[in-house]
Amino acid sequence: MSNQLKQLAVYLPEVHCADCARDLAESVLLNKPGIKKVSFNDKEFILNVSFDEEVIDENNIRKLISDSGLKIHENNPPSPPFVKGGMGGRLINLLIISVIVVFLIVFVWWTRNL
Repeated sequence: MSNQLKQLAVYLPEVHCADCARDLAESVLLNKPGIKKVSFNDKEFILNVSFDEEVIDENNIRKLISDSGLKIHENNPPSPPFVKGGMGGRLINLLIISVIVVFLIVFVWWTRNL
């Protein structure tokens, strides 16, 4: 009998906050035998589940999540071209876009005045 816990990472882009993930964990996952720990990375939308595979397997965990109404995306999360997350991420994205626009304006002005 192994005491080693197996890890499952599930990409759930519909879950946008840690509170929603905690609700899912408490109401659906943590009350099932074999599931030991659930955490959520709200920057990458990854739900991490630590479980005892002698008691429950990955397919059962995925079914529990799907039955709760969430769609599991099998693909890895896409690499964002800009910063994600909250108001800070939006401000950084706005700053990046503003710098690009200013650069283009200066470039066009400079090339016309040569």
